[in-house]
Amino acid sequence: MYSSVAYRTRWNSVLDDNKILTLPSGERLRIPENMRIILEVDSLNYATPATVSRCGMVWFSEETVTTDMALNHLLRTISKESSPEKSGTESVPAAQTNFITSVRPYVLSEGSNSLVMDALDFAMKEEHVMEATRERLLHTFKALMVQGIGMVVAYDENHPDFPMAGEHMEKFSKRWLLHSLMWSFAGSASWIVRKRFGDMLLRASGVSLPENDRSLFDYRVRVEDGEYELWSDSVPRMEIESHRVSASDVVITTTDTVRHSDILGAWLDSRIPLVLCGPPGSGKVSMDPSRRSLSLFLPHATLFHDYAIRP
Repeated sequence: MYSSVAYRTRWNSVLDDNKILTLPSGERLRIPENMRIILEVDSLNYATPATVSRCGMVWFSEETVTTDMALNHLLRTISKESSPEKSGTESVPAAQTNFITSVRPYVLSEGSNSLVMDALDFAMKEEHVMEATRERLLHTFKALMVQGIGMVVAYDENHPDFPMAGEHMEKFSKRWLLHSLMWSFAGSASWIVRKRFGDMLLRASGVSLPENDRSLFDYRVRVEDGEYELWSDSVPRMEIESHRVSASDVVITTTDTVRHSDILGAWLDSRIPLVLCGPPGSGKVSMDPSRRSLSLFLPHATLFHDYAIRP
């Protein structure tokens, strides 16, 4: 629930016998007798006794849906869900089924915790820029997995005579799983936490990096052969004319912008709302999270400098 006192007061008049909603403009709307209101909240931290006394309560414990149940549901969903580029198709591509089959042992494990379960437990104990919940982490994890499935399907369509299979599929799917865990579970954490988290994933999975002095977040996964390549190798070379050097609208592409644009593009393709967090001057506004994704949206920037939601 929103923490504004005025906001909660307006709801109280809706929930009592008056059934009147007062808009910020002062307009009063009467709620029809045949309308019922259901509020779904994660807690009652901001609910007043006046609000609670006007509502019936149904409480669901966090243990009602276990992590194993959530991961089962996630796998069933992405095994049937089309990638954003293939939405509307009826049959599930064989590449999608093979990808799910390849990563299933790392997502679900009978009798013990799986790699994803261990990674989730690790991430939940670390400090994030905003409160981390299991549902939020798994939601972003799903978006990145769907992106990987889309890459596999596109590869098979472009290589009908040599589709991805065998060792190629095993290598790409496993490395893409680690990539998805890295950015969905630790994307909202500090670089120090990301380093520890990446090291834990490499130890648990048995995957090794091309260079031992590098970290997992330094690499992306090539769909062509399932191998790692440095994000820095994907930074395009730029030639800037001398009279444009001091221009304020010139944006220099860096490893971070390439890396973050790719991650944000996956979330935008899956219609996931996101918040860019960082100090002034860190490049949030100049960030271009995939123009092919932004072309589907009308961007709107809101500054939270003068107003804050306080706990």
